Amino acid sequence: MGLLGLLVLCCWFPGEITVRREGADPVYEIRFDGEEGSPATWLLSATGELLDQPFLIRRGELDGAVLRDPAAHEVARSELLDFVEEQLCTVNIQLVPIGALTSVRPMQKAADRCLYVPQDRLDGYRRRSQTIVTVLRLGDGSIDEVRAECKTALQPLDEHGIVALTGSAQAICELVDILRERDWLFPPASGTEVEAEPQRASAPPEAPGHGMQIQFDEVEGTPVSMFVQFARTILQTEIREVGECLKQRRIVIIGMLTIEPGRFRETFESVLMANDILVYEQSGLVWVCAREDAAGVLGEDGLRGLPKTVREAELPAYRRRFAPIRCELELTGPDGSKTAAFLRRWTGHDAFEGVEFDHDSNQLILSGFGSDVVRNAAIAREVERLFFASPAAAER
Repeated sequence: MGLLGLLVLCCWFPGEITVRREGADPVYEIRFDGEEGSPATWLLSATGELLDQPFLIRRGELDGAVLRDPAAHEVARSELLDFVEEQLCTVNIQLVPIGALTSVRPMQKAADRCLYVPQDRLDGYRRRSQTIVTVLRLGDGSIDEVRAECKTALQPLDEHGIVALTGSAQAICELVDILRERDWLFPPASGTEVEAEPQRASAPPEAPGHGMQIQFDEVEGTPVSMFVQFARTILQTEIREVGECLKQRRIVIIGMLTIEPGRFRETFESVLMANDILVYEQSGLVWVCAREDAAGVLGEDGLRGLPKTVREAELPAYRRRFAPIRCELELTGPDGSKTAAFLRRWTGHDAFEGVEFDHDSNQLILSGFGSDVVRNAAIAREVERLFFASPAAAER
């Protein structure tokens, strides 16, 4: 294998990645430039190629983000995406799940994509820095003690110890471990429906030919209009572009985007959502507009009635979709006003987004992008489940 037994996979000025050990789960040595540092985009490009993993970014958002860790890192392929996430966290950049894809954004701009993770699935997030929310029920009288240990935001959702924790996944997992050790935690549910998480690539990529591959302009970005025109051809659907802001929007994806058979529509919506572009279907037509233009076009013919009202039983179909929807949840547990107030922290100010609570009927009305409504409904139902599982509720 040559001197020192190293095979250089990618080596240029910004940094270097070499193979230290081959096999089913190869180990790589990663070095950043010792003097100038390595651009975050270099790490995304280099590791994305190894993992066959594209990353969606926005033009200009990662400019100036430089990784300066002087150490050499040995990382197994199965842990490579976790390593990327940890390094990006040092420069306040976060990986954000958008459907089946992964967007890369500055942390202060990624808060609205906070991922809900049920308690029984937290173990899979131990090394991740992304912002998540989970709902727990604490033992009687332990909230003040938990606050003293807490490195995350803690929000009580009722008077019986039900709380929401928001913060980095790693910090939340550490806190939950402490709560378990002290027997302050009610057992979790299992099998809860949640948003899709970013796929961790541990197995070798599939052989070529198993999907459609699209290469976007990684520097200047590809105009949205070109992607929409391509989608018209693939989907054989009329897609109308509305609003002025859409004309200036470009899509930047680092790496080759591979779309699995039968999932083009889902991927199309994910790519546009990652760029704050609204996709809405009505009367057999698909409408596309930039998020900032939404309020101005909602009253136009063809877009009336947005968002679409769906029943709670229909929500699973929107778990990885971004069409705006509205759903009414009949609550049978605690007063939902605190849950509604908590959920509003992630709700944008667009005309189709909102969290309302009807005190008379104890009804929660959720509206927004499909995946966000699914998340908020899952949180509300988990609060209700924990309420009825509590001794206080059982006495009623």
